[in-house]
Amino acid sequence: MGFNQPTEYICGEFIGEERQGIVAVDASGRVKATFHFDHIFGDVNAPIDDALNQDVLGFQPLADLAVNQSLELDEQALSSNLSDQDYQKLTEAVLGLGHVGEGHCVISNQ
Repeated sequence: MGFNQPTEYICGEFIGEERQGIVAVDASGRVKATFHFDHIFGDVNAPIDDALNQDVLGFQPLADLAVNQSLELDEQALSSNLSDQDYQKLTEAVLGLGHVGEGHCVISNQ
């Protein structure tokens, strides 16, 4: 899946079980950002009525667009071939993919 709009994830404080460290003022550091694809597809280990599984796109709408078990669509094709509701779910989920631990990153569209 390809999206034409560049998206910058700006990540801040780590939220999770084990903090890796604190960066001092005017010093450099490293951060590990992750992409949480459960925001698109849901979590099979969570109940169906769990907040994480509500309003996700899931696999089926994308599987329905696959050709020879492969999906290669750009933003225009996704927009044209998904229902308006499913396309909105997908684009909102992509904006929420970026995390530091469990902490959500904010979006800066360039």
